[in-house]
Amino acid sequence: MTDYDHQAESAPEANAAAAPPSPQTTGIPASEPQPHYNSPPPYPQQGMSPPPRNDGFFASSPPTPPQKRSGSSGCFWAMIIIILVMVAGIVIGGVVLIAGGISSLKSTMGQMGDGGLAPGKYQETVVSGNRSSDNKIAVVYVNGVISGTDDGGFSSRGATAAVVNRKLRHILKDHRIKAVVVRIDSPGGEVTASDEIHHMLLRIRKERKIPVVASMGSMAASGGYYIAVGCDYIVAHRMTTTGSIGVIIQTYKYYDLFQKIGIKGEAYTSGPMKDMLAGDRPTTPAEQEVVKQILAHIYTDFVKVVAAGRSKYLTAEKIRDTKIGDGRIFLGSEALKLHLVDELGYFEDAVNKAAALAHLGENYKVVTLNEPFSLATLFGQMETSEERAVKLEMPGSKGVKLEKGKFYLLPKDMIEQP
Repeated sequence: MTDYDHQAESAPEANAAAAPPSPQTTGIPASEPQPHYNSPPPYPQQGMSPPPRNDGFFASSPPTPPQKRSGSSGCFWAMIIIILVMVAGIVIGGVVLIAGGISSLKSTMGQMGDGGLAPGKYQETVVSGNRSSDNKIAVVYVNGVISGTDDGGFSSRGATAAVVNRKLRHILKDHRIKAVVVRIDSPGGEVTASDEIHHMLLRIRKERKIPVVASMGSMAASGGYYIAVGCDYIVAHRMTTTGSIGVIIQTYKYYDLFQKIGIKGEAYTSGPMKDMLAGDRPTTPAEQEVVKQILAHIYTDFVKVVAAGRSKYLTAEKIRDTKIGDGRIFLGSEALKLHLVDELGYFEDAVNKAAALAHLGENYKVVTLNEPFSLATLFGQMETSEERAVKLEMPGSKGVKLEKGKFYLLPKDMIEQP
């Protein structure tokens, strides 16, 4: 028997195995519809899973439907919201800056004064007193090291003569201001800047004929005291540091260091005194004499200013020939005994004294003068925001850094050391 005959004989058996069962085999009556085993099963009803397919070769599960990516969609919308918020902030900030700049420009251009453009109208903040009163006692603050640098209001560090004098010039024109309290909390500063503020206080007293009272805070020494004697009356706290009547100039000598490392400085000048404060060489006796003469001249002028301001009690000779004028500092309690101040008290005592000298009774309000909003003040706040952090420093650990070539009215222990 050939292979062909064998396949032929086995074909009926295979066909019989593949044929569907008969009604007798399944036990289903012939009158009922027989299932179609070779056709796919009917689509399952809703909520039912289709049975696994079995076609005799392999079984497979139904394909899993794709899952939605919810996380990536959430991140996308979060980024969109953040970007919209940032854009809105930029737009609002730009509108505020433009509006502030226009307002500042209008207020500045709207007022002309002596010597050029005068500042705009100051925003007044009522501190105490009768708010409905037309009589005002203006408070002007002199805080920090006094300098002559006019930074245009971009910085709030220290007391610049330009900023303080702008407020004093405003007081000259505002006749509703009946008295002035100068609140001083300063170790001093530049000679010229201190003298400019002192000069404006004398102008107010002379031209407006209103009382000016000094209120000393923690410190009103050297240049701070120079300003105080320009007032009619001085009120100091019993622990105020004041006095320090003297002048100082400082330079650093580093020529010994240069010699050790092999560096030599050269300067070409038009005269022998042009570089007399140079640090890369020793100071000659002639140069020292020039500096001493300048110091003596400024010191003499300082003594005259103090004697004029305290003429009821002190003379130039008494200041110069006693410990009052040797540059030392005094507490407020000792300064009262030496007639450097008139009274020991607090800020409110200075206000009460100003009201009494102006004969205001209780009919007055105490106001502070604030710069109007402008781009300059905004940038100044941004510049100094980090400096407002609380810092802990030991006394004397950090002093004032003097600029080379300038004369200062400062206590020596307030100067920064190299």
